[in-house]
Amino acid sequence: MSRPVCVERAKDDPRYHRDVDDPGGNGDERILAQPIAGSDGQIHAVVIAIRTGNVGDELVRYTAENTIDLAIVGGADDHARKLLDKGRCSVLVLR
Repeated sequence: MSRPVCVERAKDDPRYHRDVDDPGGNGDERILAQPIAGSDGQIHAVVIAIRTGNVGDELVRYTAENTIDLAIVGGADDHARKLLDKGRCSVLVLR
């Protein structure tokens, strides 16, 4: 299974390409990327969230600002815990 990637400062990560990933940003943003694999194990999509605040707080805020039925998170880290405690959607934690 592909693991999510959380980058604290986009421009410090060699995988970050501003023109593609966030044309309006300056590289100081946090990026959360979750690969989506099909039943064949191949990656078919990547969901990307770009925010400027605390990652856990931004995930909770996103669920408040948008209609989210289900958030799927990989692992029970601090970000997942905050989403479980304060998010406004169902949460599936993959282990």
